[in-house]
Amino acid sequence: IADRSFSISSASAVTPHRVDLTVAIVNYKTLMQKPRVGVCTKWLLNMELGRTVGLRFAKGTMKLPAGPTPIIMVGPGTGIAAFMAFIDDRVSRNISANYLFFGCRNEHGDFLHQEQLQKWVSCDKLQLFCAFSRDQENTIYVQQRVREQGDLLWSLISEQDAIVYVSGNANRMPDDVRQAFTDVIADHGVDDAAAYVQAMVKTGRYQEECWY
Repeated sequence: IADRSFSISSASAVTPHRVDLTVAIVNYKTLMQKPRVGVCTKWLLNMELGRTVGLRFAKGTMKLPAGPTPIIMVGPGTGIAAFMAFIDDRVSRNISANYLFFGCRNEHGDFLHQEQLQKWVSCDKLQLFCAFSRDQENTIYVQQRVREQGDLLWSLISEQDAIVYVSGNANRMPDDVRQAFTDVIADHGVDDAAAYVQAMVKTGRYQEECWY
């Protein structure tokens, strides 16, 4: 079968001899009630402990700043994977300007890495904003949380040169999130907010790593 790519969820500076992955098991029924399972994720799920697996490492597209520059991360679902590594690395360097927008369907069903995230929050190393899309009558997604935190985000972007990272499913989410940031910037008096965001992209201050 073809290679499968997964984002690494651990920081090599913290655990140099271990690689953590965040994997969603593909297992559902179609509209015609036919079962569908993921070939690779099913294999991983049933793999025996101690099994040797061949891996190759590919360089990611998102880059962390070397210093304490604030980072704004938007990672619904398994899009959180790389950000777990980001936060782990920065916490190890005592950097606390970490802002994460995470989304999933249900708080008590698929809140990935909940325990570790809450530990970082309790230690003042992370500000966490969650969107649990199905836990209320009206669906809520990460882009709505971005708009709700517009004042904070604009302060970080305009005054502290914060870097924005977006990771996850590439269907609609990246465009919706970029529009949310564009709206936030426009709401704070920038005439051509779309051009402002595009300039952030060109200078590496708005980075996306998304997949289908």
